[in-house]
Amino acid sequence: MRGEKGSITVFFSLIFTLIIALLCTVAESSKVYVSYARAKSMSYMAAESELAGYARELYDEYGVLAVWDKNISQSLRSFVELNNTDRSIVLEDVNIVGDNSVTKGGADDFIKQITDYEKYEVVEKGAEYIIECLNRYKESEGKAVDKRDDISKLFSEENSKRIDELSKFAKKTDKHIRRIINKKGDGLKISGRIEKMFEQEKDGFTNDGINQLKQEKEKMSKYIGTMNNIVSDIEKAGNNYEKKRQQVYEGFDEEIRKNVSDNWDSNSIVIKKIKDNLRLFEENEMAEFNNYVNSVEEGDKPDIEEIRKKIVGPLNSRLADTDTLIDSLIVNEDSIDENQKKNLKELYDTSKKLVQDGVLGLVIENADELSKNAISTDGLPSKETDSHSKIYTLDNLINKGLFVSYINNNFNCYTKSDGKDDTALLYEMEYIINGKDSDKNNMSATVTKLVAIRQVINNICILSDSSKISECEEAAMLISIVIGLPELEPAIKVLLIEAWALSESVWEVRELLKGNSLELIKSAKDWRTSLWGMGKSFSKECESLAGADSGDENNFEVKLNYEIYLDILLMIEGKIKLAYRTMDLMQANMAKKYNSDFRLADCVNCIDVRCDYSFNNVFLKLPVVQSVTGTKEEGYKKTINIKYSYIER
Repeated sequence: MRGEKGSITVFFSLIFTLIIALLCTVAESSKVYVSYARAKSMSYMAAESELAGYARELYDEYGVLAVWDKNISQSLRSFVELNNTDRSIVLEDVNIVGDNSVTKGGADDFIKQITDYEKYEVVEKGAEYIIECLNRYKESEGKAVDKRDDISKLFSEENSKRIDELSKFAKKTDKHIRRIINKKGDGLKISGRIEKMFEQEKDGFTNDGINQLKQEKEKMSKYIGTMNNIVSDIEKAGNNYEKKRQQVYEGFDEEIRKNVSDNWDSNSIVIKKIKDNLRLFEENEMAEFNNYVNSVEEGDKPDIEEIRKKIVGPLNSRLADTDTLIDSLIVNEDSIDENQKKNLKELYDTSKKLVQDGVLGLVIENADELSKNAISTDGLPSKETDSHSKIYTLDNLINKGLFVSYINNNFNCYTKSDGKDDTALLYEMEYIINGKDSDKNNMSATVTKLVAIRQVINNICILSDSSKISECEEAAMLISIVIGLPELEPAIKVLLIEAWALSESVWEVRELLKGNSLELIKSAKDWRTSLWGMGKSFSKECESLAGADSGDENNFEVKLNYEIYLDILLMIEGKIKLAYRTMDLMQANMAKKYNSDFRLADCVNCIDVRCDYSFNNVFLKLPVVQSVTGTKEEGYKKTINIKYSYIER
């Protein structure tokens, strides 16, 4: 009996040991789980506490949340230790994963904050309206026959000098061609007198007749010499013209080249034929005539009728052929009076100047009164990033429209600066579009772009108006005659169209800067400037048209003001430039108003952190357990990864 009782006690002891071990294991696991949960909770509380310390001024100014802290990991460690009341939980290390600054890894979250914020500030139709305007502009641009680059190249300052030189050579060539035209009929007059002498001296030449015949021979020789000299002068002037023409024609686009008709190409062929004709005249008919005169002087009495047929007939025929060739020469008519020439030359020079020169001085009458504010580009977010930055939010067109609306609501531009000087730049929207370091440079670039947009629209208007096209064609024809280059008529026509559209565009952008609105697509009734008045001071007539009602009240017209045109330019701008130039202004303004050391590169709006913890064990550190297991357990290691942001992911 005793042996049985002892056997049961040992068995129970073994079972009890296992139960105790199980209970200890459960308790240890629970302890580890609770410690892990507390560590995770402390990590999230630390992240929340860190993000709660956002830059209040940045939020007040621009409605965006970001923490300005140069040492995020140390701040997170402090928050964890502050919330840790369990000394068995030890924070070993805090590591920031990646670069989550606003200008780097957090850039897309920063942009999304803005678009989410803007949804509550504007009706979404506002963004759709901007997009509609953008699409209509792109459609208009696709319809335009845009030759600005070609015309700018053709009538550039350097090429214009070549054209002026070419004009001089052309006029010189025409001058010599007119000389040979004026000689038409002179040879036939001489041959006519010679023929008359043969009829009068049927019985043979008297001494007086021989002397007269010798005089006519000298006149004929002089005529031929003069003709040869003129032909030589024409060829020389023509060769110089041809060399200069080759330099100028390099600036022609293919379409203009096809329409170029150069007088010299045909005239050079005619001059060659006249030259050959004169050579044959000297070698044949004139040689026979000289021989006859010499023989008469020596006392010979050849048959007069036979000689007349042999010499006078071919002589007349050859000279008539020469006159026929002279008739086929083309020369520019010069029937334009001097006053009209002056006006045409002025129109031509004004058109070239408009195409060549910048437009800021034309659009803004007092350019010296523009803001002189400028910023240093050192340390700006846009200068420290690259084109491969990841900003996906602005890939969506609606989001981009919302972002542009945010820019319009939070930043100044030329028409709403009101002379305030509390920002680094006064023309902030213009900076986001162009990225220049000064207000004046940004304004100049913006005006150039606005003029370019309106010029496309105005080109369409001119090309669709037959009366305006006819006016340009007539002026181009007259100008080409005045400068002596009729072959440039097609190019001058395009120049006038571009310059006229540019002149109208300059006037329109001036109106935009005054706060007025312009029709997106215009018609002939909306036109303000004249071809002959472009480039001059804008007339009272133009100013009165600015306030005129253009069109029926029931006919809806899309009209855009300066700010909406800026919105269009912002929509066209690339997403990286758009985002980072906006950051530039935020940083520059915060630095000017609050703290000169403020940098968005030191700000975060999302946290991606890895926290390494160690938890003390309870039962595994008992000596008896370590003796049985043969190990020395110092605790548990756990890593907690946290991603936290101001926006929902």
